[in-house]
Amino acid sequence: MNLYERFVSLHNGNGNDIIYYSNNRINPIENTGKSWEFILNYFKLGRKEKAFYLKFIDEHKEKGKHVHSVSMYYLGCLIKDLINDELAS
Repeated sequence: MNLYERFVSLHNGNGNDIIYYSNNRINPIENTGKSWEFILNYFKLGRKEKAFYLKFIDEHKEKGKHVHSVSMYYLGCLIKDLINDELAS
């Protein structure tokens, strides 16, 4: 399974844990244009909308960094699963 397939699998709930705030039905892996919507929804589900009042958020979005943020999120989920598997053995 390649990295893209692993990310899709994680998004579909196939990890050691159900992905944090799993009610976020927006799939930014199959459609990177949905990355910003995914991030907004993720923070709203966690009631952390105030994070969007930070000054750098607009610049982050304008430069397209939100797509990379989503990739890092999923990569972190994969690493967490790997560490959990290793610690369990």
